[in-house]
Amino acid sequence: MVIDGVIAVVGSEILLKSDLEKNVIQYKTQGVFITDDVRCQVLEDLLFQKLLINQSKLDSIEITEQQLDQELDRRIKYFVSQIGSERALEEYYKKTMEEIRTELRENLRDQMIIQRMQGEVTEGMDISPAEVQKYFKAIPEDSLPLINAQVEVRQIVILAPANRDQVEEAREKLKDLRKRIKNGEDFATMAILYSEDPGTAKQGGELGFVGKAEVDPAFAEAAFKLKGNEVSRIVNSAFGMHIIQLIEKKGDKVNVRHILIKPKVQGTEILRSKELCDSIKDVVDRYDSLRFETAAVRHSQDEESKNSGGLMVNPYTGSSMFEFDQLDPSIYIAIEKLDVGDVSISTAYSTRDGKKGYALYYVSKKIDAHHANLEMDYQLIQELALQKKQEEVVTEWIEGKLKSTYSKINADYRNCKFDNDWEKVN
Repeated sequence: MVIDGVIAVVGSEILLKSDLEKNVIQYKTQGVFITDDVRCQVLEDLLFQKLLINQSKLDSIEITEQQLDQELDRRIKYFVSQIGSERALEEYYKKTMEEIRTELRENLRDQMIIQRMQGEVTEGMDISPAEVQKYFKAIPEDSLPLINAQVEVRQIVILAPANRDQVEEAREKLKDLRKRIKNGEDFATMAILYSEDPGTAKQGGELGFVGKAEVDPAFAEAAFKLKGNEVSRIVNSAFGMHIIQLIEKKGDKVNVRHILIKPKVQGTEILRSKELCDSIKDVVDRYDSLRFETAAVRHSQDEESKNSGGLMVNPYTGSSMFEFDQLDPSIYIAIEKLDVGDVSISTAYSTRDGKKGYALYYVSKKIDAHHANLEMDYQLIQELALQKKQEEVVTEWIEGKLKSTYSKINADYRNCKFDNDWEKVN
């Protein structure tokens, strides 16, 4: 029988049935089929977390209010960046920002303590080449992980600029909108009707609270100078042209709304970017004196990759290698039949904020699908070996702490086959 919803006690910490059910629901939303074994594994993970929290109190490890606020701000910023704006986040959760912050804050301190304690348990651990080899040799041949085919790609991006007439047309449109707002029309309504920022237009152009480092430098400079409901002059940023209205200032952040107009790029300008790509490809293909990497540094307009010779970085892994299904479909089509050292034909390209142009792609490395081996996959095997070593250290730590820590589990869960003996009454 469960008393007051308590299903386990670890030291001074209690675990409620509702805690277990919340975590089980999270697994369900990730597509995990919930069996009794899965439920028991979730329970053991929670017991471990309670042991960490209990030990943190014994060790006087604390999270300050400043640290808590900084982490909360970081997480809110991430969620806003994923969904587009604070207003969109409120609509998604059907809660105010204050309610969202309060809800996130409830369990955040424990989460941060758990992360810190886990880090301390395995702090400074490394693994030697001999240990990596020993780990690899112990893996049965038929259990070696299959490594999918991978490719390393470099790129040269040429964006099509708007011509003077298109820039002037965008400027005149913004001047007219600014004049209408100055004469009493509603900024938010104008943003809904005319702004070309899909992430904020529906919210009346409202960005939500942002710091200077979170937006384009020119945009930030103008936004942070505004007072009251003041409307800025036209601001040129990497995304286009804006007018900005201040809503509120709070510490080192401002909440503003804006209207974005992007100068239209004509087909002739896009064609010129293709012609430049064609010319670069011709020179790279014909002359050994110009390597693709050098051409990328000289000509590419992708700021994230040009200084590394056009080398693309896999956002999922942080490495330069991509599995083919991790590539943008347009890149996959461009390089699918290329060999190492080949340059693609000029390929239509567009940025996330709508800029258009053409790109060249260069295959600098290819790895066929294979079973893991030390020569080609040492880093992966090293990570797996270190992970196993850390798990062993954590298990030893749990066993040691349980010898001196009261722990008791409700009878309904004693049939679980745990990795550790949690039923220790000391």
